[in-house]
Amino acid sequence: MTSIINELWYGNICPQEDGILDIPDIKELLGYIARHQADLEAILTDKQKNLLEKMMYNRIEFDSLAEAAILEYGFKLGAKMILAVTSERNTN
Repeated sequence: MTSIINELWYGNICPQEDGILDIPDIKELLGYIARHQADLEAILTDKQKNLLEKMMYNRIEFDSLAEAAILEYGFKLGAKMILAVTSERNTN
């Protein structure tokens, strides 16, 4: 049995992808995004498409950095909660 830390290290756990693609609201939203993107690309000039592509790439990059920061914050918050609970138990 491998540890969760090894699973995370070797890329077998992907927090930014695991678990969200099965949520109906997210699937629906992704469908809207894809449809709107296709509609936009059908009417944009090549220059406008290039600009849209750059903006989308920057948005993906931003989202990735934000998700990493949120994961780190959540992990630290969870660890603080565990420490608080265990320290309360030791003082009572």
